[in-house]
Amino acid sequence: MLSATLFKRPNGASEEITITEIDAVTASFFKSNNVSVSLEDTGTDFVVWADAGLKLDDGTPDEITVTASGRDCWETMAELRDLVRQALDEKHD
Repeated sequence: MLSATLFKRPNGASEEITITEIDAVTASFFKSNNVSVSLEDTGTDFVVWADAGLKLDDGTPDEITVTASGRDCWETMAELRDLVRQALDEKHD
């Protein structure tokens, strides 16, 4: 399980939720790397993004984003984990 912020339609009100459709390795990765996860229901899809504390050159947070595109939560969160891992590895190179 993983805590996340869900932004809801139509006005973007937020709610703290628990993602249960996530494997333990993925949830542990996000927790151990202090990655904040947020989701937004666009009405036709879900957008999921992660803030791993990375910054762009201008100081703006570098959030990593994936779209579910019809995939289940398990697959979407695994892709997000892989992209965050890649970004963190590149930061340390």
